Amino acid sequence: MQKKLLVLFPLVFVFFASCESKEDDKVFSAQQCLDQATPSTVDTCVAMVSGIASSKSYVIRCSADFIRQNITNSTIVQAVENLDSNSNTGTDPNVTLYDYFVFAASGSSTAFDLVNSAVSDCSDTGSENLKVLALSAKAATYIKSLTGGGSIESWLNTHPDLNTVASSSPEEIQAIGETILAMQPIACGTGGQFEGTEVCTNLNNSIGSGSTAEEIAKQFLSQLQQNN
Repeated sequence: MQKKLLVLFPLVFVFFASCESKEDDKVFSAQQCLDQATPSTVDTCVAMVSGIASSKSYVIRCSADFIRQNITNSTIVQAVENLDSNSNTGTDPNVTLYDYFVFAASGSSTAFDLVNSAVSDCSDTGSENLKVLALSAKAATYIKSLTGGGSIESWLNTHPDLNTVASSSPEEIQAIGETILAMQPIACGTGGQFEGTEVCTNLNNSIGSGSTAEEIAKQFLSQLQQNN
């Protein structure tokens, strides 16, 4: 699993071999800019593709969404490697993965605003791999919101009553369920990034046990509780 996944998350280091148009030139320059970008400088790179709506330009925007959160290619590689190393430790691999992908609020934008923008940008790249990455970040961010800012694993270990959680945070629960429904077909289908892993076991079981987004979210959180 590890080798397969490491190849499938080319978040920042995407190289476009040919630049046959002015748009391609701009995208290529933006890519070079991204390779050196930090959260405080990445908007300069995005500005280079302003007005361009190609799939390549959305790779720049998708990558920038993660760089703003200080989620770099090396962070993604480490998160995926930990899926293997933690698979038998009693910590659910989903929790390990999500710890790396939580988005934080910035300025006047909420964490939800920012992660939903990332899902939109990454979806517009046409890359299922980048879309799954963004959906993973969305699930992580909404689950994190349920903890009140604390550790996801610690919150799960307290075994909160999920019916009470759903009643007090219905929008967050709905978003988690919808994210699972969007992620499962592309992450767990034939050739999917997480096919055959415990991540997909959780996603598949949750969808198989629930008929609504709310029920699917509660089933998913219950699966995570059972492995912590």
